[in-house]
Amino acid sequence: MQSNRVPPTQGTSATFAWGNASEDFALFRTLSAEQRLIAFGAMTRQDLVRGQLLVEQGGPSDALFLVLHGALAVYRTDHPEPIAELRAGELVGEIGFFANIRARPM
Repeated sequence: MQSNRVPPTQGTSATFAWGNASEDFALFRTLSAEQRLIAFGAMTRQDLVRGQLLVEQGGPSDALFLVLHGALAVYRTDHPEPIAELRAGELVGEIGFFANIRARPM
């Protein structure tokens, strides 16, 4: 897993240009340019490989994730098949993050 801070003004990566986030996510559209720079400066990019776990059911909800590229499968611990798929442009963990609650088993 590779994780690194990337300011929005630096070039692009193979999978995502930070400059597009203000257009791709409604979350950023109401922010001023200065507020966007602050928000992006506080973010950490985390690239995952197929099959890698992002968050675990029942774990802490101390982070909010934006799916930038590709898709994430959502599994329940008691169910072998995915119950949902999150694609580019969607948020992950927003309810627990903003409510400050642990991710509960479904």
